[in-house]
Amino acid sequence: MVIIRFFILCCLLFSGVQYPAHAFVDIWPFGEKAIAFDVAFDGINKKHIELYALEEAARGAIDPENPPISLEQLQVISINMAQRVRKKLSSEGYYDAVVRATIREAVEGEDDPNAIFNVAAGQRYMVSGTEIIWKNEAKAFEVPTLAEHSLEQGDVARTEDIITKADALQRQIEKEHCFLSLDLTPDLVLDQLAGTALVHYHITRGPKADFGEVFFTGESGVSHAILKRLIIFSQGQCFLLSK
Repeated sequence: MVIIRFFILCCLLFSGVQYPAHAFVDIWPFGEKAIAFDVAFDGINKKHIELYALEEAARGAIDPENPPISLEQLQVISINMAQRVRKKLSSEGYYDAVVRATIREAVEGEDDPNAIFNVAAGQRYMVSGTEIIWKNEAKAFEVPTLAEHSLEQGDVARTEDIITKADALQRQIEKEHCFLSLDLTPDLVLDQLAGTALVHYHITRGPKADFGEVFFTGESGVSHAILKRLIIFSQGQCFLLSK
């Protein structure tokens, strides 16, 4: 059985200390036709590779049902692998990260070619604050829970954390203000010199509304009285998108 082996060849950030090629090994079987290759990460230490699951991110670019069977296919897939590694680093606050993939044919003493990912992670951005940006209107209303639904100053600007906070704030606004439509989209304004990220919540809203009368059409064979009992809102109640 042919296998793909992931070897992690790393350098300690800012130290130049190099790990041996056998520092981390993962066996991943593919099948007889798949090309076997070794994967090395250079420019980032082993601790961060494991902490940010970079090997898993790279692996996700390969379809187990259609793995690369030639160096040419491996070269194409390695670009996607590098993009996935960069996306993972970016989600952890390394928004300036650069990841380059190089395919090197096997040399004397090696059995398989190498896919080498050179990583320049750059600085990690910290949250400097959170602001609301109203689309096409002046400040529409106060958001007293903004602080509750924002990362604190000095927190790492992780993508998942920012999205989680934004989703919670949107649900809170929906519950309190009865908007017919509501869109809250977060983005970041990066200050490279300071290494900080200002979080912007862009809000677009529709008019306020209440639920009106419910009408049924068509022949369902079920009485309208029974159908009405299945409705979870009542006429005059504050409109909620979730309902």
